[in-house]
Amino acid sequence: MLDAAEVLGELARWEWTPAELEVVWSDNMFRMFGLQPGALRPTIEYVVAHTHPADRDRVGEAIAVLGATGAFVQVDFRFVRPDGAVRHLRAIPSVDEWREGRPHRMIGWVRDMSAERSASREVAAHVAVTEALAACDSIRGAGPRLLEALGRTMDFDAGVLWVRRAERLVPEATWSAAGVPWGDFAAITNRARLRRGVDLPGLAWTAGRPVTSAARAGGAGGAGEAGVGTGEAGAGVGVGVGSVSAGRRARAAARVGLLGRVAFPTVSAGQVLAVVELLSREPVTVTGQLARSLSAIGYEIGHFAASWTAEPTGAALTPRQVEVLGCAARGIPARASAEQLGVAPATVLAHLANIYERLRVTDKKAAVAEARRLGLLD
Repeated sequence: MLDAAEVLGELARWEWTPAELEVVWSDNMFRMFGLQPGALRPTIEYVVAHTHPADRDRVGEAIAVLGATGAFVQVDFRFVRPDGAVRHLRAIPSVDEWREGRPHRMIGWVRDMSAERSASREVAAHVAVTEALAACDSIRGAGPRLLEALGRTMDFDAGVLWVRRAERLVPEATWSAAGVPWGDFAAITNRARLRRGVDLPGLAWTAGRPVTSAARAGGAGGAGEAGVGTGEAGAGVGVGVGSVSAGRRARAAARVGLLGRVAFPTVSAGQVLAVVELLSREPVTVTGQLARSLSAIGYEIGHFAASWTAEPTGAALTPRQVEVLGCAARGIPARASAEQLGVAPATVLAHLANIYERLRVTDKKAAVAEARRLGLLD
């Protein structure tokens, strides 16, 4: 009955007798650590070695104090399972037996706080997103606020807001937490123009729901729809006109230590307007509850975005306008462009005026730069 109660309550118990170098775990402690019951001989060293590096010194110090003085210290820490999954645990120790004024035998409980912590973060994320949206009047202005709000409340380390432009996803805003050296990855991301189904944001666009991937240092990781299965995240596939490959982008993320990624679409009236990509230094596990929460946040952002004066999500320029601007990008004067396209010079000038208006620029150089940013020109 006690074993069953531990499983239901997400609890596990342990005993430690330092003088005899003896550690005992309940069956559920093994399970909590991602092991089969009895899979190895329990040791304090194993626990410390698999504690998250950022928490290891603190946990080691608490264990040393407990063994030497018996001082009661509740410790919250992250435990990295053999499969790489990270669990948020809370250890509550006490001294069961004293000998000659020193702690001889200690017992305690460990509680898995991961689900409770995840639920609290999701509520905080909804509140933070609502506040960020209320403070802005455009998707461009809201991007950095949204990414920071989601990153800080849900423990992500970086984020990219991809906005749909001319049947491509274009990076509109980026955010990274302090200390994240993501320069190379950011540079590759800023050049990317993602088609449907390519790289993680493209998969989220196609699926219409959150997708996740885990990268491995030195190579691209797999990606799959949350709770549905796994597959490649477009590794080695071109991600836009004259752009980089999705595999190169995944490898760049791994090199800077961003090993986990999740992307979810923002949707209004059944149409994907943008995709939010969040990155973490730890592998990301998207549970059914988290997937539902991210989908709800995506609909909330989509509702706000649809009410803003947004840039077009379809083709920003007509095919003829793209041809005219392509000539301008190659340095061809208006008269020569007219001869090449078989139209009057006045028609070329009229097209250029319309291009400036549609792209919200004032000159030819700015129009070419914006068209390239939108993926309209090679």
